[in-house]
Amino acid sequence: MSSNKNTGDISLNFNGLVNFSATITAAGDYVVKGQLQIPLLRDNPGKPSAVQVVVKKNSTTEYTGAAGATGFSVAIPALVVGDVIHVITSSSNAIDNALNAVQCQVQIFQGE
Repeated sequence: MSSNKNTGDISLNFNGLVNFSATITAAGDYVVKGQLQIPLLRDNPGKPSAVQVVVKKNSTTEYTGAAGATGFSVAIPALVVGDVIHVITSSSNAIDNALNAVQCQVQIFQGE
């Protein structure tokens, strides 16, 4: 899935691996937080999840998560109107590509 939103503050839920973009409409410091539900080792012995989250400001990587992590939070200071925040989930493990195997909640908001 790929999408683009204009943002002050947003909260979204996704199923599957995604590439999401949000265009900033109010200048300031922002926080990008997320929670993931990923395939568990007990459900897939020998094939743990390898989902990885990358958060970018425009084309600059601000955060790269560890494979299999279930949450993230990154502060991105001094955004200006027109900057774009990208949240990308990807995986090299086929188990994560199954329909609805990965569920992700993302919040992008000013503050903190």
